[in-house]
Amino acid sequence: MKPVSEWRIRTAGGIPLTVLSRSGGFSREEATATEQYLIPADRLLAFAMESLPRPILFLDTLIYPRPRPLPGLPSLVTKTIKWEPFDSGLPVDPFGSDPAADEKTYQEFVKVTIDYATVPNNDEEDSDPDDPQTFLEVSANASGTFLAVPVRSKAVWDTTPPEGVKEVDIPNTVRQCEVEWSVRWPQIPYEYWTGRLVARLRDKLGKVNEGVMHLFHDAPAETVMFMSWSMRRSYTWRAGESGSSPIELDMRFLEKNFKDESGAQITHQHVYRPKTGKWEILLPDGTNKLYSKVNLDAIFTGS
Repeated sequence: MKPVSEWRIRTAGGIPLTVLSRSGGFSREEATATEQYLIPADRLLAFAMESLPRPILFLDTLIYPRPRPLPGLPSLVTKTIKWEPFDSGLPVDPFGSDPAADEKTYQEFVKVTIDYATVPNNDEEDSDPDDPQTFLEVSANASGTFLAVPVRSKAVWDTTPPEGVKEVDIPNTVRQCEVEWSVRWPQIPYEYWTGRLVARLRDKLGKVNEGVMHLFHDAPAETVMFMSWSMRRSYTWRAGESGSSPIELDMRFLEKNFKDESGAQITHQHVYRPKTGKWEILLPDGTNKLYSKVNLDAIFTGS
């Protein structure tokens, strides 16, 4: 084997490597790949830090550096790294746990297996703090709620001639279309969570968007309500984060956004009024609408 100084390939951070194997696969949109490298054992942790970088807190926003990409295909990035001895005859000590050992005790190299996959931001740039689509995972579930309301006095049976409805138990429903949006925000630094984000969540919970909400395909004002959130700690292998491990955040938003029979935009501020047979805005105290309005996009951008 050539001396490490003569190895031709290096990572962006200067870690020398030798490629042992490559494999992968494609489906219609998804793709995966696996590589195996030989690297110096004492560079393993540096390789992991370079391949899976920590988010950067800059002013009031987070920047997510792209994980190390698959060489030649940057739309696939590192998801996991596994390591093992290159030569089964000797163990490895990549973290220097046995500094007094004889130089022949451990082998010099380690074999790493890197699994690659797609991510929300699949180009060659880091995430854009002004574009949450580049670092969030968004999914949706659309459904309809059917409101049971009394039959109005002008209702008739479609007969010849038309016959007015006299029965009191005729079922009548009004459709109310809704979309539940689920948003997952992984790897939030603890200092960002405690210093900025949790206050935003408390302030905006139960409120509706004051303007067009870009994250949900430009949903009109007052059509999206921030319903709930849940968090959990993501305990980390990175040093120096005892008691302040990263956060994973899941959020739920409910979109009420459809047109009534007259073509009027219906939002969370509208309530169906059986007396008139129309969706109307309700002012519970005579002045204010049902729900307060806030900038929900600011949860993610901090603006």
